[in-house]
Amino acid sequence: MLWLFAIHGDEPAGNSVTTFHNSSTDGQCHDRRPGGAPAIPRQQFRGSVLVARQSQILLSKGYNWANVGDRIPNSPHTRFRIASITKQFTAMAILILQERGRLHVQDYLRSHLPNCPQTWDPITLQHLLTMTSGIPDYVNFPSYPTLMTEQPTTEQLIATFRDKPLDFVPGTKWAYSNSNYVLLGYIVQLASGLSWGEFLQRNIFDPLHLVNTGGSSLPGASAQFAIGYSSWTREAIFDRSDFGEGDGSMYSTVLDLYQWDQEVRSPHPTLVSKSTLQQMFTPYVHTVAGAGPQSEAYGYGWFIGYAGGRHEVEHTGEINGFLSSNQLYPDDGLTVIVLSNLDTDQGLRHFTTTLAGIFFGYADCSRYSDPCSEF
Repeated sequence: MLWLFAIHGDEPAGNSVTTFHNSSTDGQCHDRRPGGAPAIPRQQFRGSVLVARQSQILLSKGYNWANVGDRIPNSPHTRFRIASITKQFTAMAILILQERGRLHVQDYLRSHLPNCPQTWDPITLQHLLTMTSGIPDYVNFPSYPTLMTEQPTTEQLIATFRDKPLDFVPGTKWAYSNSNYVLLGYIVQLASGLSWGEFLQRNIFDPLHLVNTGGSSLPGASAQFAIGYSSWTREAIFDRSDFGEGDGSMYSTVLDLYQWDQEVRSPHPTLVSKSTLQQMFTPYVHTVAGAGPQSEAYGYGWFIGYAGGRHEVEHTGEINGFLSSNQLYPDDGLTVIVLSNLDTDQGLRHFTTTLAGIFFGYADCSRYSDPCSEF
């Protein structure tokens, strides 16, 4: 199959044209929804995109505005809040500490966290990593809308859920809960003697030269940071989620996340051994009970499954004003990263999968005018 890739011009954000021709589809993006279902209205994309295959970047570009008021365009260097993509970095921090003998994923939580409630006695770090602890998600509490406008300490945040009853017996089910990774972030701090953010800076960001990535997503007055929007022109209410260190407080760029992805899919990783890294991508538990062997599972900070019959590992993130998606197709050497500073499109993961689908010979590009038109 012949792929030809060309970029034409460098017009203002969201207006430049890139063409991508597939000899089998004659360069067209086809809507292949079964049964002739009506097309979803097309919409503009706001954010940055990176697509790479076999260590070659094929598309790295920003669309529309990082800052509408100051007319600052998005670019591959724009910093976005990445929300729950943070979790895979926290998982890596735990594995680094394991290799250094500071902890082990099979340790009981109570051996690292002082004054654990009795109901947490059976919970291990592995349960936290794989979302099988049964600890309820603080994001679902009625107090969360008020909490997100404040900036409690990690200890104060843990106090909001430490005395809540477990949703299920640890290890018996899977349920997505941000509380797990808040606790893991705190364990990183206790086991290392550094703050969670400082540990990541010294042991992940600096070694990988992630110069536009940080543990705190509270932006200063800088053109490097995208502003989050809840509509095309209205800024989102700022979620001071840095209190959730470990589960969703990071910022990054598509280029830095690509460097990160290169590390975690490398046959010779630099942060941990290959055998330790494989723990991160082991499908420990299916996210739907009783599902088939190829159904979605969870590793350490990554969802693992199949999309279009191809092995896929991925995670998305969502926080006020921002959506993010990081998808890897290990067997095909494909990476698709999408960061958006517009939180109104709940189909971002579908969009990311669509970009991947173009390379695999299927695509539904009916929803977006950009960057689907790039291909």
